[in-house]
Amino acid sequence: MLLEPQYSTMDPLISVIIPLYNKGCYIANALDSILQQRGPHFEILVVDDGSTDDGPAIVRACLDNRLRLISQANSGVSSARNRGISEAKGRIICFLDGDDLYLPGYLAKIEQLYVRYPDAVAWATSYLNFDAHVARPKFGIDVFEVSARIEQDVFRLLSSSRRFFTGSIGIKASVLVGLETIFPVGESVGEDWDLWFRIGEIGPIAFLDSPFVAYRREVNGSLSSNLRSHGLLPAYARLRRRLESSIYPQHLRSSAARLLATEEIHLARAAFLAGNRVKALRALCQRSTMMGHQWYWWTTFIMALCLPRWIGKRRDERRYLDSLQMVSDNLPPVDGRHV
Repeated sequence: MLLEPQYSTMDPLISVIIPLYNKGCYIANALDSILQQRGPHFEILVVDDGSTDDGPAIVRACLDNRLRLISQANSGVSSARNRGISEAKGRIICFLDGDDLYLPGYLAKIEQLYVRYPDAVAWATSYLNFDAHVARPKFGIDVFEVSARIEQDVFRLLSSSRRFFTGSIGIKASVLVGLETIFPVGESVGEDWDLWFRIGEIGPIAFLDSPFVAYRREVNGSLSSNLRSHGLLPAYARLRRRLESSIYPQHLRSSAARLLATEEIHLARAAFLAGNRVKALRALCQRSTMMGHQWYWWTTFIMALCLPRWIGKRRDERRYLDSLQMVSDNLPPVDGRHV
């Protein structure tokens, strides 16, 4: 039986952990977006992962007793987050990367979800994207809010177009302490999804489908920008191994298998667009039993079997541009205009 850690009434409810590595041009805005939050008692732990720029100095210049700077030799983002978790005092662990921003009211919403759904293992909101070159975007503060819900199936949530990410989730500290591995050390791509898979296998997540965090898209050196170049990520490989276990939670099995298969189809499509038609077709045929009835499988299969690569590439580029336009159209208006 997992023993709940003992907390003092003086301890913060929420600990916000920021892994910092050469984000000096953004970190002040990230910190400001947290310090302006109203509501719950919180602390901020910035873990400097061997930065070589002025980021740590900017953090030290911020004189606020809610802020702590922890320094370590460069060990990667997973190690930095794990270090912050080990020193956190809050009952809820939140995260924010040094180039992202909390929108007004985020921590208050996490507290409300925590009070309303105390049996959840995590509490999250959705988020907005903004371009890397924008230092500090002007988002509207009147964010449309819908009803929160308990999501028993984390894989169904992660498969939807409206979901959470690392910066928009708070996790029960006692759940993290009970894990053998939190963020897998040495991994810096997909390491967060690995954690979402595993905590979702433990219990439900409370989710508010309203954006209260802003994610900076494709910062220079961003790991998410070249996600598919790594092949099947270790997070998905480990998910596959757990799915093969007879004790895997039955209510998650179908949606977890579908998410895994969809990722493998993404990789097959990426292989075709990179000019490796044989690799793409081989990968698709391996998933034909599970996904052969899916429209995405069939369109990718026909593309890889019949189309010249430049046609498929142009089609995917058009879909990407359409998706960016959709994001822009759904941003809150500022001074009567969309951001």
